[in-house]
Amino acid sequence: MKVNCLSLFFIFLLLLSSSVIRSAEFEHYYREQGLSQASIFDLLHDSQGFIWAATDGGLNRFDGYQFKVYLHNAKISNSLSNDNINTLFEDQHKQLWVGTNNGLNLFDKRSESFTHYKPIANNKNSLSHQNVTTITQDKAGIYWVGTESG
Repeated sequence: MKVNCLSLFFIFLLLLSSSVIRSAEFEHYYREQGLSQASIFDLLHDSQGFIWAATDGGLNRFDGYQFKVYLHNAKISNSLSNDNINTLFEDQHKQLWVGTNNGLNLFDKRSESFTHYKPIANNKNSLSHQNVTTITQDKAGIYWVGTESG
């Protein structure tokens, strides 16, 4: 059987990639390591290097070593609006948006507090429903927020 240089190159790449795949290591994180909940609904790696995890037990921020958990606190008006987090989004201004079962939250990185956006009756410019399921931003800078009602 005659083997040309191109075939040898592809065989070399295949062998190289299989050895790289076999040598990959994964870290596993559980509640014992500080994660607030085992079920994660969305993950975001932000521009500062943090990994954010959306759970039904709050918002988790991982810095590569430990978790910080943000929770709703009824006594603190600028805490997270709800512990049931559905979706995460970092916009073109590097702001973190958090979609919950109780509205949309904008995270202020300096004060580590949240601004809440909730549906307002008879206001077509507010959220159509409190359950926010997706967030994005188009090239023109317009935010698009998906909710249970559109």
